[in-house]
Amino acid sequence: MAHKYEKRTGTRHDVSWNAECGVAHGFAMGLIRDISSRGMFFQPVTELLGTPTWETGDVPLLLRPGDKISVSYTLERSQGEVTVPATVKWVGTSKKHGEYGVGLELTRDDNDDS
Repeated sequence: MAHKYEKRTGTRHDVSWNAECGVAHGFAMGLIRDISSRGMFFQPVTELLGTPTWETGDVPLLLRPGDKISVSYTLERSQGEVTVPATVKWVGTSKKHGEYGVGLELTRDDNDDS
């Protein structure tokens, strides 16, 4: 079932780029499956689960809606790596790809003066 928050803004382009999503408490490796000027779908190939808490044993998701993250990827014909800030909008199954993953909205880096 597709996630209820999955919404397209702008034209998405199908890609298959290796990527890493970094958060304060870990990272997830995976693929960017589609991208637009405003967002992307990230399909993890590693677990999205963090380390269980000692007190309760609860296992947190590494990527949760509202999390501010960085996404690093290399374009198909590029020599360098691109890193962009993003916000997790939803976690679930993509209607388009039929795969579990994360809907990301690209955000402006507050440290960027451009």
